[in-house]
Amino acid sequence: MLMNEVLAQLSAGKIDLATAQVLIAAAAKKDAKPAAWLTFKVSAKGALSVYGLGRWPTTLYRSQWNRLIEKIKAGHLEKFMADHATDLKDKGDDDAKPEAPAVSKPGDDFGGKEVAA
Repeated sequence: MLMNEVLAQLSAGKIDLATAQVLIAAAAKKDAKPAAWLTFKVSAKGALSVYGLGRWPTTLYRSQWNRLIEKIKAGHLEKFMADHATDLKDKGDDDAKPEAPAVSKPGDDFGGKEVAA
């Protein structure tokens, strides 16, 4: 039963408040998406893999993770995402058009290299 149906029955006096609360809780539990679990694994070659972000693991070596974490802590990722908010899509956005990827500007502090979004 949908929440608006529960509320309609409650306002019509067909069910009491306690029953409505139980039905709303059941509907919320049914509609809740399972939590995305991230797991970590060290590969046979000594790289760190993160599982749960997508279909395939994201695997980088320690030095690469450290560089990435350093840039994230410095706010570069948030700034880049804010600058390109209109270009970025969430997973599941079907209206995504294939366009050229956003690239950082040469003056941005990304280790002197351009970084694709």
